[in-house]
Amino acid sequence: MENQLIPDGIIMNKIYYIRGHKTMLASDLA
Repeated sequence: MENQLIPDGIIMNKIYYIRGHKTMLASDLA
């Protein structure tokens, strides 16, 4: 597997996107 094909920036963006999505859902339920 060549992980170099995927830039770390894209992975971090996905993590932040999912994390932000969860916080938005949590604030909506609050």
